Amino acid sequence: MELIDTLTSEGNLTGLAKSRKAVHELGEWHRVIFVFVLNSKNEVLLQHRSAIKDHYPNLWDVSIGGHVSTNEDSLRVAVREVEEEIGLHITETDLEHLGALKTSLIKNDGTYFDNEFSDVYLLRTDKPIKDFVMQTTEVQDLKWIEIKKLQQMVDEKDQTLTPRYEQYELLLNTLKK
Repeated sequence: MELIDTLTSEGNLTGLAKSRKAVHELGEWHRVIFVFVLNSKNEVLLQHRSAIKDHYPNLWDVSIGGHVSTNEDSLRVAVREVEEEIGLHITETDLEHLGALKTSLIKNDGTYFDNEFSDVYLLRTDKPIKDFVMQTTEVQDLKWIEIKKLQQMVDEKDQTLTPRYEQYELLLNTLKK
């Protein structure tokens, strides 16, 4: 069973580790990573989450996401998750850290909590989708989407998109600079 370090609301380690299920049921603060994949056409890779995911099934999402397990470093987790979810072998130097965010979402009528500190990364590649190998328990499809279209979806709070608006805005604001 994967254990996740719990954090205080300020982001400090509590010294306790819990299962992913317990972390979300109890609303414990924890660390996650997100990686946006961007090509030279200014398109972002979105993943269509598997129908069997426990939260946000069948929605379009950030290119890559994952929980930081006990005693793990977020950068190494980002590298591992890229390989696991889309089969792309990268190194830590391939990733650009866009920033860190603190977000809190309550779902399922208050029975599922996403209290997260997230490190958000950017990976640039021009690999075609056919070269990615999807982890089917996580991802059921991939697509490239123009930045302008993603901005529109975020602005409209498109219901086919996971509500990770802070993460999307971090990417979009970074690309505007």
